[in-house]
Amino acid sequence: MSWDGPLRIVALVIAVGLTWIVVSILLGGPGSGFPRIQQLFASPENSVTAEPRARRYKCGLPQPCPEEHLAFRMVSGAANVIGPKICLEDKMLMSSVKDNVGRGLNIALVNGVSGELIEARAFDMWAGDVNDLLKFIRPLHEGTLVFVASYDDPATKMNEETRKLFSDLGSKNVKDLAFRDSWVFVGAKGVQNKSPFEQIPMLLGSQLQALTSHLSVSLLLRKSSAIKRGSTEPGPTHGPSSGPLNSTSRAALLSRRGPGLTVLEEPCLLWEARGTASANLSTALGHTVPLPRGHYLSIGDGSVMEFEFPEESEGIIVISSKYPGQGHGTGPGPMLRVTSLDTEVLIIKNVSAITWGSGGSFVVSIHSGLPGLAPLHIQLVDPREAPPTLIEERREFCIKVSPAEDTPATLGTDLVHFSENPILYLLLPLIFVNKCSFGCKVELEVLKGLLQSPQPMLLGLLGQFLVMPFYAFLMAKVFMLPKALALGLIITCSSPGGGGSYLFSLLLGGDVTLAISMTFISTVAATGFLPLSSAIYSHLLSIHETLHVPISKILGTLLFIAIPIAAGVVIKSKLPKFSQLLLQVIKPFSFVLLLGGLFLAYRMGVFILAGIRLPIVLVGLTVPLVGLLVGYCLATCLKLPVAQRRTVSIEVGVQNSLLALAMLQLSLRRLQADYASQAPFIVALSGTSEMLALVIGHFIYSSVSEDELVSTLKHLVSEKLNVPVRQQRLLFKGKALADGKRLSDYSIGPNSKLNLVVKPLEKVLLEESTARRLAEAPPPTPAAWQLISKVLAHHFSAADASRVLDQLQRDYERSLSRLTLDDIERLAGRFLHPEVTAAMEKGFSK
Repeated sequence: MSWDGPLRIVALVIAVGLTWIVVSILLGGPGSGFPRIQQLFASPENSVTAEPRARRYKCGLPQPCPEEHLAFRMVSGAANVIGPKICLEDKMLMSSVKDNVGRGLNIALVNGVSGELIEARAFDMWAGDVNDLLKFIRPLHEGTLVFVASYDDPATKMNEETRKLFSDLGSKNVKDLAFRDSWVFVGAKGVQNKSPFEQIPMLLGSQLQALTSHLSVSLLLRKSSAIKRGSTEPGPTHGPSSGPLNSTSRAALLSRRGPGLTVLEEPCLLWEARGTASANLSTALGHTVPLPRGHYLSIGDGSVMEFEFPEESEGIIVISSKYPGQGHGTGPGPMLRVTSLDTEVLIIKNVSAITWGSGGSFVVSIHSGLPGLAPLHIQLVDPREAPPTLIEERREFCIKVSPAEDTPATLGTDLVHFSENPILYLLLPLIFVNKCSFGCKVELEVLKGLLQSPQPMLLGLLGQFLVMPFYAFLMAKVFMLPKALALGLIITCSSPGGGGSYLFSLLLGGDVTLAISMTFISTVAATGFLPLSSAIYSHLLSIHETLHVPISKILGTLLFIAIPIAAGVVIKSKLPKFSQLLLQVIKPFSFVLLLGGLFLAYRMGVFILAGIRLPIVLVGLTVPLVGLLVGYCLATCLKLPVAQRRTVSIEVGVQNSLLALAMLQLSLRRLQADYASQAPFIVALSGTSEMLALVIGHFIYSSVSEDELVSTLKHLVSEKLNVPVRQQRLLFKGKALADGKRLSDYSIGPNSKLNLVVKPLEKVLLEESTARRLAEAPPPTPAAWQLISKVLAHHFSAADASRVLDQLQRDYERSLSRLTLDDIERLAGRFLHPEVTAAMEKGFSK
């Protein structure tokens, strides 16, 4: 028994363990997300748990509202293309999807005691009748909450009586409301004071005028010209913009002559079952939550760490500062440095200091790009010291850039995200059974052979889990890919073989049984190698600073694939009849899986490929080609057979991109998942296209010289069509080609056509057996050759008689070696039935 195979496996295990130890020393630690070796054996009470992901709260708010409060979020319309939204207690009261909004004022009445919707209507303030609005507002009962969101034009038909009614509801800015203003407002019938959900931040020239101290953060947005839309309706042509306010900011944005979209989100209304709306608005929301102790800088009141912002937009963030000297002090004030940790998502344009009253703030101009999450690195520096002193540093704030969900391209459609499609959940059981049936195809004898001669297996693991992830790391560095996209590329290149690699091995003349076994081994090995490589390269690319890489969810997705495959291997070993039944049952469902996969691929493309950029396309096209080249070169270095070289090459080059896509979709937030999924989606498309091109080229193109031997041509046919050489019979113009001859001996040149006859295996075995018996038969007795020699001596000289005798002997041996089954049958007929043969010859002679 050879010990080379087991020793190599032991060496591989030791190498992986040493690598894990080194990496855990370099990258492990508190908050790193990478477990140290000690943590694998630590007790549960001493283990460090990963930071949980942010939950989704009512109306999409990043934090929950206290008890006896109502959570709501309001978004005004932008121009005349994006409609407003009013959400209360996670129920969408008014939106374009519900088709109950319109140009002008959109008003929802809510019972201040029960929190139930009373009525929601839209009033056209450009061409409608203002009396309809007056009839709607006049009879309101005390305690009724009024939610108002403008759309395009809220003020053209608004008269003095209308403004007075809204003023009685608590509005202090309705008197200044003008054409094309964006307005959101929450009021109540019988309110004693003005609503704290309304203030007017005005943008005059480049100076930000005085705001009250309650408004500690606002985002005044100007949508980029890329989203402008033409319209026959009057009104502005700019796209949407948004800005979040926290629960204690108590402000609604009223953009002066502003075409942008205004967002009022994250406030919580105090709601008591026996209370009234006037008490709710005037007392519960009339105080300011103090800043957290020990912090000079705050966005809002400091309790909200994540703020929403639309893609491809420009705007400002107002950051409050309580550092002494920020107000009307003399000399240079403190400086603020703000850095976006993901410049593909958010760009910081400039930072300027402003003051009002006794306080001070900084205005940060920003530009949003692709959807995603951009953490902020904020530093407050005092330049009056020498050298400048770092006063405070904060990293917990981040900007969430969201796609324009309500763009005209998607309004009015029933398009839902592919992850919510019920077809996906119907296909999951079939995928599970299909993977189990794949395990039933694994040959245990081949697995045992791989353990004894593990060269192909080790080369496949080396290429899949070492070379390809490193190539993804290099491409992410060279093309400076965004963090989410780099993570998607690394997980894709770290994925095991799959995607029909054994089918391509069959079509390209590889070793199919080896391909199936290597796919099984790489899938099982990926449960350890893929999380390891993802963690290593995530730290090297600083992805962990902006994204939480959920190693546990990645491992869970891999186990969903690896467990049924392993179960299939066990079933074939223990229950062979059941495995055959399973293989027969899955065949009819393969067509269903194919159709479902094509449908989901189309739906995926709608979301994933939206806004795709050139760098990831170029990288995705090279990944399969590099994998094929790496695998073939590694196999060539070890001088493996040609069929095994092709199999190793295909296993390294054809990644299981769909598995990588599933891991990303199940592990990350939707926006980040869709963006990161561009990498596996492009690799899957390019890999399939390139492999199909290789298959077509493999079948239609082969170069053969005229000086090649016929036997060489037969070996080439065997590689191309998987037809054994001994079963081939090549014919040219009806004449069989001899193996020892060259093609030129038969005048075979360009454009010549050969016919291939595949002889049945039974006939080949019988011919070989007959040839062996004839070869073992004793040659003619020396007396016979002596008699022939004497006859030749009477007619030729001694030298000529010897040469003729030698030629006769060679011809005799060659004739025996070329006897076919038909020749043997004819000879047997002559010997066994001479009368039949004589009668046939007599009949032919006539």
